[in-house]
Amino acid sequence: MILFVSLSPRIIIHGTGNILFFSWEDFSFIGGLLLLWFFFNFALEARHNYTYRGKTSLVLPVVFIVLATVPSFAEENYYSLAPLFVSVLFVLLYLTKNINPLLGSLSLVFRGLIQVSFFFYVLVFLEIPIIFDSILFAGVIFFLYASRAVIADIRDYKHNKAACKVTLPISLGIERSKMAIFLFLMISVVVLYSCINSLLVLFPILLFSSAFIVYKNGYALHQLMILTTLFFCVNCIALFTNQHLIFLNLVYLGIWFNLLFYPKIARKSNPVFLETRSD
Repeated sequence: MILFVSLSPRIIIHGTGNILFFSWEDFSFIGGLLLLWFFFNFALEARHNYTYRGKTSLVLPVVFIVLATVPSFAEENYYSLAPLFVSVLFVLLYLTKNINPLLGSLSLVFRGLIQVSFFFYVLVFLEIPIIFDSILFAGVIFFLYASRAVIADIRDYKHNKAACKVTLPISLGIERSKMAIFLFLMISVVVLYSCINSLLVLFPILLFSSAFIVYKNGYALHQLMILTTLFFCVNCIALFTNQHLIFLNLVYLGIWFNLLFYPKIARKSNPVFLETRSD
């Protein structure tokens, strides 16, 4: 999704076709977005403090968030600091999800709002008016990333339960959580179709939803969801630049089949992954 919010604001109409173009200002906000992404991920690693991954210093996320403010000051675009600092607030709330049961259950909300704040950072940085369609798309971003967060919690269900962590799947159960995710995805599809009127753009989300209902391997589903949001973003860019979507969707279909069915093929080399289930 960070790819989409980085590129889509710079798509313009030129003659009879759409052209994707860049200016020096783009490198500033893309740099700011990447630094925000590094801040979030290094802060997450420092908070988790997994012994098998090595220790991550708290200095790193602090350095990245300070550097993320540089583009705003360099371009004298001080309004863009507002969504930047709002994203920091949501990141901090997300990182405290294991401290309080209520925060744990609301972690999907904070995860979605982190990405929404990134989206508004782009809009404000580029001085693009925030209209109703922008708000609708922000809602779609929220639902997609909230869904991704819950899928990750389903993947980690056994580990989180053993560690006495509180997540939505632990509070509501896996099946109810999956129903909530399916509802989020269908809301995203309806809203997006009303805006762009193209089922081909929505193909990755629709195909993922069909697999999500019946497939049990949480690890594979989470990986597929990451790729689903990626292909959805690329599809949006292709639509806005008058590119063919069929080839992109065929590539996604190949990945879909590979991720879902390859682990089910019995082999002695990887019997553990074959048996991995989230429930």
